[in-house]
Amino acid sequence: MELIIAMAVIGIATSLTAVFCISTTRSVKKAKIQNNAVYAVKDVHDFLFNWVSGFDSVEYDILSVQEDRITIKNTLTDDQYFAYYQDGTLVTQNLSGETSYDVSAVSTVKFARLNNAIKVTVEYDDKQTSFMIFKKTL
Repeated sequence: MELIIAMAVIGIATSLTAVFCISTTRSVKKAKIQNNAVYAVKDVHDFLFNWVSGFDSVEYDILSVQEDRITIKNTLTDDQYFAYYQDGTLVTQNLSGETSYDVSAVSTVKFARLNNAIKVTVEYDDKQTSFMIFKKTL
């Protein structure tokens, strides 16, 4: 009888330990995915901020901001430069050529213009966040 009780207690303890390990593993995986997405949002911000900053002079104007594309124009030469998000990649064009940046941890990146700023909305893991990028020189 004591052996049966000892085996039952060991079985219950083993089951509880297994459940704890499985739930901890799932929590860690979920936290890792969320952490990667948060860093990807920061990367989107930094990448676009640096791109817009590269055009921060009176020679450049924000020509248009559409949901899927930002276009900046050189007011002296009429050259146009763009940034857009497509299939997990941010693509920008600047004076030195085209650059692609992988941000596959986010599901969408959308743009909107608000006066002298660009509002960037990033969706990830069924969540959404927005930030503003200002062009200092108007």
